Amino acid sequence: MLRLARHTAVDAGMAILGGLLMRWSFGLHPVWWLAWVAPAPLLAAALRSSTRAALGWTLLAGSIAASGKLHYLTLFQPVAPALFIVLLLALLWVPVVALARRAMVSSASPWAVLAYPLLWVAADTLLAHLHPDGNFDSLAYSQAGFAPALQVTSLFGVAGLLFLLSLLPAALAFVAVRGWRAGRWPLAASLLLVLGSFVFGYARLPSTSSPQGALVGMAAIDDFIGPRVPAAQVEGIWSQYEAHVAALAGQGARLVLLPEKIAVLSPTETAALSQRMAKLAAANRIWLSLGIGVHDGRKTNHQWLFAPDGRLAADYIKQHMAPPERDFAAGTRFEVQTIGGTRYGLAICKDVHFAGMGRAYAGLGAQALLVPAWDFGEDG
Repeated sequence: MLRLARHTAVDAGMAILGGLLMRWSFGLHPVWWLAWVAPAPLLAAALRSSTRAALGWTLLAGSIAASGKLHYLTLFQPVAPALFIVLLLALLWVPVVALARRAMVSSASPWAVLAYPLLWVAADTLLAHLHPDGNFDSLAYSQAGFAPALQVTSLFGVAGLLFLLSLLPAALAFVAVRGWRAGRWPLAASLLLVLGSFVFGYARLPSTSSPQGALVGMAAIDDFIGPRVPAAQVEGIWSQYEAHVAALAGQGARLVLLPEKIAVLSPTETAALSQRMAKLAAANRIWLSLGIGVHDGRKTNHQWLFAPDGRLAADYIKQHMAPPERDFAAGTRFEVQTIGGTRYGLAICKDVHFAGMGRAYAGLGAQALLVPAWDFGEDG
């Protein structure tokens, strides 16, 4: 009985440790390197336990990991729906870990370690196609701050990165439970694949010693111009933006990017602002990108791109809406503009959670994207 209690306590400790590591690895501010090992304690606990216990440990660890997003989710919806989403995120771990455990327990083959990464890739791909937020909750986003790891997506997409990210912890758990003799080759192969992807990533990154193309400036003011904002404050915000644009142009910027949906305006207000921004671009001889919401019977989220002569060169409408803007109508057209020899595609914030946007712009010959957003809070 004492031995069973100790075994259970160790498994519980590993599940809790795994949940905490996963929370730090896959939250809003991920620790990229930790993500490569974070699920290993949970997987080891599941492999050591009975089927029922493994389900419990997985739900516990998944709940700890998903709880890190609760406060963020409550920023734009009531607590009850936010808690429900957290529960769904926690439950997502259960079938993946349960099925991977079954494969690794029932098979003596070292190939069984592939079950966990393949199941995560399958689940992630289904969510990307069925979920209205696209890839928003993909574990692969934990690597957004580490450019060498991201480069494998140029070959295999997000699925390729997620596969490698999930392979290493599965191999570590396999070795921990089955022993070095049984798991040394899966672990060695996993390490070689991961290191090989990093080498490829470093080799693919361009040199920063001699920047190419037009110098880009960015400016943001954390003030949304809503319907109740006094006129004097509205004028102050636009005057600040004009000053920032002029300062950036004076520092050599040939392209200046401002945030998305700085204001939601009526058609009359939209026309007046368009003329003002056109003059601003022409006065500073720059390309100017800014985001505006237009309410003319329906709401649309626009990205305007003005040329150095004041001409409105592109008017892109956001295609994928975040939860707070579900009442906005979606656009359907893609916009590409050549600036300083580089072809830029236009997109807005949520758009880049969808791989189809990247494929579409690649097909149009875009070499870079201009993506204004409005993220000043917890997800900034």
